[in-house]
Amino acid sequence: MRIKKEIDEISFYTGVLSREIGFSLFEIIEKEVKTKKIIDYTLKFAKENFVVDLTEFFNKNELLEVIQLGVNESFTTRNKKLKFLEKRVFWTSLMYKIVKDNFKFKKFGELEYWNHSHCYFFFDRDLQDYIGFISYNKLDDILSGDNYPIKKSAICVSTSAIDKAFKGMGYGKKMYLAVIEDAGCLLSDTGLYAESLNIWVNVLPKVVKYTGYISEFGELKKISGRMDTKQENIRRFFATNDRSFLKKEIEK
Repeated sequence: MRIKKEIDEISFYTGVLSREIGFSLFEIIEKEVKTKKIIDYTLKFAKENFVVDLTEFFNKNELLEVIQLGVNESFTTRNKKLKFLEKRVFWTSLMYKIVKDNFKFKKFGELEYWNHSHCYFFFDRDLQDYIGFISYNKLDDILSGDNYPIKKSAICVSTSAIDKAFKGMGYGKKMYLAVIEDAGCLLSDTGLYAESLNIWVNVLPKVVKYTGYISEFGELKKISGRMDTKQENIRRFFATNDRSFLKKEIEK
């Protein structure tokens, strides 16, 4: 019986997804931490690391605007004493400090992560810096009907991004593996850029026990080294180390 097509077939995009990712994390911090506390963290962080009292340069309202511009990498100044506020590492390390002090982290190797509001936020514990995020939807929330070959307790990637300062350093692989370990089973988004496609086709099959893709007819298919992703009718890729998430055998 042909499976009901609840999800469109996957789309592939050229280029890379471009965004400043710091603001995505800061938006969550703003919702969960009082503004006064964020300002106090910023003042203390600047004084401890750069021996600068920001209250000499900004009032409360101005400082909040500086913070919002800074996390979005949009703050500029001619004052040499304040040039550190133009550097992404000041803001990403500050956000690491705020999240570390106020929320519960989980660990995966040298990574620490915070799972909040359907999003995994990743940090490097040794560098004390923000790396990137993987946002997701619960499979049960986006499917109708029960005839799907993956258990609905799995999750699906919505968006993933790595700070440009850490691209090409292997963090993407570690982030995906951390999510797979925590969630049990991970499915791809239905729109993939080249970097994400590479993770699903060339990286995860080497380090995850069960990987493949869901075909147009609801079959679980093994990823072939010679497969043409543009020709195959791919619904989503999947990856899990737990066989119980798969309702069917993986076909070669």
